[in-house]
Amino acid sequence: MDEKERECVGIAKRLKEKFYHFAQLNNVNSGLFTTINEEGQQFRDSWNNLHLDNHMGDGGKYRYRRYSVVKIREDKQLEYLPPEPHFQKKTYNGLNGDIYREYSPFEERILRGVLFRDIIISSATIFSQLKKPKNGWRVECHQFRIIPSENEAGFPTPEGKHRDGVDFVLVTLINRLNMDGGKTTIYDSNDKEIASRVMSNEWESVFINDIKTMHEVSPIYKRDFFEGSYRDTLVLTFQCF
Repeated sequence: MDEKERECVGIAKRLKEKFYHFAQLNNVNSGLFTTINEEGQQFRDSWNNLHLDNHMGDGGKYRYRRYSVVKIREDKQLEYLPPEPHFQKKTYNGLNGDIYREYSPFEERILRGVLFRDIIISSATIFSQLKKPKNGWRVECHQFRIIPSENEAGFPTPEGKHRDGVDFVLVTLINRLNMDGGKTTIYDSNDKEIASRVMSNEWESVFINDIKTMHEVSPIYKRDFFEGSYRDTLVLTFQCF
């Protein structure tokens, strides 16, 4: 078993025990995502090219995003699906549920890059130790940028405390600039808080069992009104098919 396999086994074990696990993906002592150092800057820069989310039920203009869907077959080959609308039942998203939302897909150089493939495959390797898919995984991929203004907070999870209606979720902080807030909180199936943390470091992540927990992120606020402010995240949701 190589270093990456050992890391995947360790994360899966902790995820099985607690239903969540915080991790620093670019930890120099970890072999999990070695391609971060090679492609990380280009990957982070792609968040500068997101588009305004025009489907916000609260009328907010604080969220920018891209959305793509990938399937992972049993042989670990990726199938990049054509652009499709994002849909969630209102049961899981009381703000924006029960509507088909059209978003621009990921830029091709990012979607098909080695780093993104590495993140998806390694995450699927972890989740497959907890739930065996029949044919593979459907992965809904989201790039989010939340921008607070001088007069308005930004809401990373405007729907509030929620499940995504999938099997597992990976949330990774890509960058945060000139902001306060943004605390991630995890709740168990009895609605009891079991963990909370402000993810403040690039590549800080949380793996979540979406069936066993709910999660939310508190609003973010601009710290210096005269400077730019945002919070960038990558959210991947995994569902067996």
